[in-house]
Amino acid sequence: MSATLSFMISPRLPRPDPAARLPGEGTVAEEAARLFAQPDQWLAQPHPELAGRSPAECLAAGDEAVVRSLLRRIRYAPMT
Repeated sequence: MSATLSFMISPRLPRPDPAARLPGEGTVAEEAARLFAQPDQWLAQPHPELAGRSPAECLAAGDEAVVRSLLRRIRYAPMT
């Protein structure tokens, strides 16, 4: 006896906007203030993970998603 399995394939869920705030997140400046003693200095300093640009430059260019992604990695990534 042959059994046939039927699977219901659900449509792909839309990807969330990477620049969107997660529940409990503040603005980029607020998140930087949670992580750094001198958030203004961090925002102005070039960063290797931002291709040598500063977070402030990325924000000015409309690249908030890359800055949020970096802040999330700093905040949530395990220290190695």
